[in-house]
Amino acid sequence: MKRLLTGVLGVLVAVGVALPLSAEQGADGKVADIPIDHVGIVVRDIDAVAQAYADVFGVDVPAVQEEQNITFPADFDGDRDASVKTALIPLNGVSVELLQPVGGASPWRDHLDKYGEGMHHISYHGLADAHAAAAKAIEKGGKVVVGGPEATTVMVDLREQLGMTIGFSELPANPTRQAPAEPAVFGDNVVSYTSVVVHDTNEAVALFGEITGAAVPNVFEPQISYPEGYTGEWTGSPSLGMVALGGMGLAFTAPAGGSSPWQDSIDQQGANLHHFGILVSGHQQQIDYLAGKGGSIVIGGGTMGYSWMDLTSSLKTLIEMNGQ
Repeated sequence: MKRLLTGVLGVLVAVGVALPLSAEQGADGKVADIPIDHVGIVVRDIDAVAQAYADVFGVDVPAVQEEQNITFPADFDGDRDASVKTALIPLNGVSVELLQPVGGASPWRDHLDKYGEGMHHISYHGLADAHAAAAKAIEKGGKVVVGGPEATTVMVDLREQLGMTIGFSELPANPTRQAPAEPAVFGDNVVSYTSVVVHDTNEAVALFGEITGAAVPNVFEPQISYPEGYTGEWTGSPSLGMVALGGMGLAFTAPAGGSSPWQDSIDQQGANLHHFGILVSGHQQQIDYLAGKGGSIVIGGGTMGYSWMDLTSSLKTLIEMNGQ
C-alpha cells in the first residue's frame, strides 16, 4: 500500500501534525477556516464508553452531564422533551463527544435505533453566525434537526449526502489535549483525520467543499494490503480523497470495486462516519497495545506503516494508525 501510505502521510503534515488553529473564521467567512471542534459518537451506555476511552487513551474519565431544553426546529415531529447525556474527551487534535439519548424520538435516538452505536456528527464551533454557516448545507439538501431561529447552534443532517450530521455553532471551541512532544500515553498521538465512507468520493469532496469552502482534493485509488494469513473474501480497494482542514482532516472513501470493508460498510450502514486516523510511532508496539485493550487488526500491519484496529465493542469505532 505504498501509494496510500505516501499520500496519507503527506497530507498529515498539513492537517494533523500541527496543533489546531484558533477557532476563528477567516476574512472570507469560510467554515473550513476553523478546525473541526469535535466528533460526536452516539452510545447506549455513556458511563461505560467514557471509561473505555479513558482506559484506551490514558486520559481522565470525563464528567457526564445531561443537556435539556434542547431547541428543535418547527417541523420536528419527535419528543420535544427529549434530552441527551454528553461527555467530552479532549484528544490531541480534536475532541470526542459521547452522546446517550434520553427520552423519546430525537436525532440521537433515531441514529441509535436505525444504525446502532457509532459516529454521528462533526461540529464546528466559534462561528460568527451559525445560521449563515449552515445555509449552504441546507441549500444542498440537508435537514435541520437541532436549532431554531434564535438558537446559536444548528445541526444539519447530511447523512444521505455525506454520511454525517454537521453542527454549526457560535459556542466557543472546546479545548483539545495539550500533548508533550514525545507521547506518554496513547491519547498524546495526533488524531489526524476522521474517515468517512460514502457512495462516490468525487461527489462527496465536491459537496463538502461547497458547504464549508474547503479545497477539493485529488481522488485516487490506493492498493490495500490485508493482514498476514488473511483468508477472507475482501479483494477490493477504495477511492480516497483527503480533505485538508485547519486541524483534523477528513478522509472520504468509497468502494472502488470488489468486496472490501468499505463495501461492507456501505451495505450495512449506508454513507457513514467510519473511523479515526491517528499518527503514531512504534507502530507494532501500538498495535500490540490496542490488541491488549481488546482491539483486533482488520487491514495492514506494523511493517506496512498503516493498520486498522477494530475497537467497536468498547470505543464504538475503529482506529486507523499511520506511521512506522
